[in-house]
Amino acid sequence: MVSLDKITEIAQHCAGLAIEPGDSVIDATAGNGFDTMFLADRVGAEGKVYAFDVQDQALQITAAKLQKAGFSHRVKLIHSGHERMADFTSDQVSVVMYNLGYLPGGNKEIITKSSTSIESLEQALNLLKNDGVITIVLYPGHEEGYLESKEIIKYSADLVSNDYLVYRLQVVNRFGSPPELVVIKKSFS
Repeated sequence: MVSLDKITEIAQHCAGLAIEPGDSVIDATAGNGFDTMFLADRVGAEGKVYAFDVQDQALQITAAKLQKAGFSHRVKLIHSGHERMADFTSDQVSVVMYNLGYLPGGNKEIITKSSTSIESLEQALNLLKNDGVITIVLYPGHEEGYLESKEIIKYSADLVSNDYLVYRLQVVNRFGSPPELVVIKKSFS
């Protein structure tokens, strides 16, 4: 059951709707490995997950979780920014997941930026299969996160509506700037 209390679980639920066993998928921001583990489980033994992160610490955390679960062979960990995803795969993917911002428990000075996140999104859209899904968890609660959220929402809203459905989920009755979710579904008419 999906908890509506955690936007990351809602993102996983939306992504899971588009994944079939054997699919190729991308975790654009491996972080602490939660989405990578989710994706590795969903694609099954014949599937492939490409997981990107610029921080070696994040990849080590993710690798340990994958090893413990027996999923290491399903995942290619890539020490690179997500804006280079097309350099590492030409596979058509059913899902691309983003959890932007900084690594929880890591260096808060190392954060995603709108320019590279948008560049990555452009590549993700080209790699995405028809009926594929991109999930983007945004964190507008800090200065760079606010700018990145604003740019990604604008970019997503400008996608051609005959080709993409774009959803935005946000909590509207909480103080501050809680995380938001953008879901893009490739849906050619």
